[in-house]
Amino acid sequence: MRTVWRWCGRGLVLLVLIGSASWNIVVYFDHAAHDPQVYQSFNLTATAMARVAHAPFDTADPSLRKVQVFVPSAMQRDEVLHFLTADMKVAYFDGTHLSKAAGSQALILLPAGAPRAERAAALAALGRGAQAQPTIVYQPDGVTPLFQAYSVGNQARRLLQIALQLRS
Repeated sequence: MRTVWRWCGRGLVLLVLIGSASWNIVVYFDHAAHDPQVYQSFNLTATAMARVAHAPFDTADPSLRKVQVFVPSAMQRDEVLHFLTADMKVAYFDGTHLSKAAGSQALILLPAGAPRAERAAALAALGRGAQAQPTIVYQPDGVTPLFQAYSVGNQARRLLQIALQLRS
């Protein structure tokens, strides 16, 4: 009789564990995945910008390794950006000036809602041939851009696409 109760106890524990795991899977992958409060709690913009900023260090292509990426200086204290780029020196754009001179292959990343003057300053900072890139990454709503990119040079544009795993 004692062994029967022992097996029932183990069966009950196993049943509770399976039920709990099933419930968490449904909540996480079904309900939470579609809840704006969940995905907005993550800093998607900083994550995407960090991926682009880190891309020259992640590639084996020597022409892409030369691309300079500048992120907004307001993000210097952003924990996500700092964590994802801790192994490199990040270059910044303060809205008018770059933290170092831009070369012939460079990107400036700005928040999607950056003022017109800041967007114009980004183009001016990059020099001749600089252009705004089409928005290619959006918030999960599929409408709101994560950020706006400005580039000079073909390799910079290519790096942006590769960093975000997109093809031209």
